[in-house]
Amino acid sequence: MDSVPNQAAAKVIGDFAKLLAAEPDEAARSALLRRARVTAMNQASEESFDGPSPLAFDLDSEPPHPRYVVVGRLERGQLGMLSADTGAAKSIVSQHLAVQAVAGLDWLGHETRAERVLYIDEENPRGTVERRLKALGLQADELSARLAYYSRKGLAIGDGAATDEWLEDRCRAFQPDLVIIDTLMAATAVSETNDNGQAVKLMKHLRGLAERFDAGVLVLHHERKKSKDYPNSSGQAMMGARQWAGQADVQMTLTTLSELEVTDYGAQLPEDAHAADLLADGRVCRTASRGLRRTFRWLPAEKDREGEPNYPELIVVTSEKDVENSLLWMLVENEGRITSADPTELELLTISIGTFVQAQEGEIKTADVAKGVARNPGDSSFKRALKDAVAADYIKKGAKQGRYAAGRVQVLDV
Repeated sequence: MDSVPNQAAAKVIGDFAKLLAAEPDEAARSALLRRARVTAMNQASEESFDGPSPLAFDLDSEPPHPRYVVVGRLERGQLGMLSADTGAAKSIVSQHLAVQAVAGLDWLGHETRAERVLYIDEENPRGTVERRLKALGLQADELSARLAYYSRKGLAIGDGAATDEWLEDRCRAFQPDLVIIDTLMAATAVSETNDNGQAVKLMKHLRGLAERFDAGVLVLHHERKKSKDYPNSSGQAMMGARQWAGQADVQMTLTTLSELEVTDYGAQLPEDAHAADLLADGRVCRTASRGLRRTFRWLPAEKDREGEPNYPELIVVTSEKDVENSLLWMLVENEGRITSADPTELELLTISIGTFVQAQEGEIKTADVAKGVARNPGDSSFKRALKDAVAADYIKKGAKQGRYAAGRVQVLDV
């Protein structure tokens, strides 16, 4: 069966040998030989290589527009990371994204285009999830039909076995536009976060999932504990190997700025439609309720492959609980960019220190102050802000060295 191709090849070789022998110039013969080798190599490559093909670009046409699931933040087929320290509201902000997306509403000022959201949560227990989703405004007809939420099911993405098979089947059946994984450590099969090899392998696996199902994938990840060995830059604070950030298409970060608990909150309810509705329905207990307003520094484009500037913005989470500490309602809002006219990071830290110390009874140790504002007591920025808080009379030095108490000037939350 191979006789005809072999005969053709023999004829080509014979003809080339005659051509080479007839060429008297040595340089020309060398050029003919080089061309023959290149032709043979290309031919062999085309016949034997059955792998990815290079991209074909139509440079005469306009490039396609981004196909966003969250406009300006995350595209279909992309892998995003949201990193924050423990207690910095990354789950709340992501749950808010899920609720807003299935309702067709904006998220932190960005239009959402994700009709169906698959949320894999190995961090939060069912009771917490249910209370939060209801407080954030999830409607009954959106659950299951547009939001598939899995809480503490023992999933380990990237295990190459049961979880991966389940996730493929679930994505095929549900066809999510957005997949949220909370968190990398809790919901994946990664055994060593400092291993760049494991990081690359899992991130490629997740990106492949995003591409196969034409969805955006957002992974939540913890930041490492602050210490002198690690920089304070939020872009480098992500726990473990640098390839968690390196392999992501998009990275966003949240940092706690201040925390303020207000007693008798009923007299200071936010003047918005949601709060007014709750009051009208009698679901807010004015006399024995507790409100919580927490502010965060959000960097929405810590890593952006389009090179978008990464301006910090203020994110505020406001909620109310009843006398039994049951969550009544919750708002997650973007209060806008922190510009040069707004407080600097040092000023915000100074305010945070004042807010924390004023909320305590009696004197408090320096180490406890640092812990309360999520800083290392040895950080130069913390030491400077501590001095500024004393100078502003937000706090005062205690009777014992290294202790502080509330000052005379009341701090107003930013």
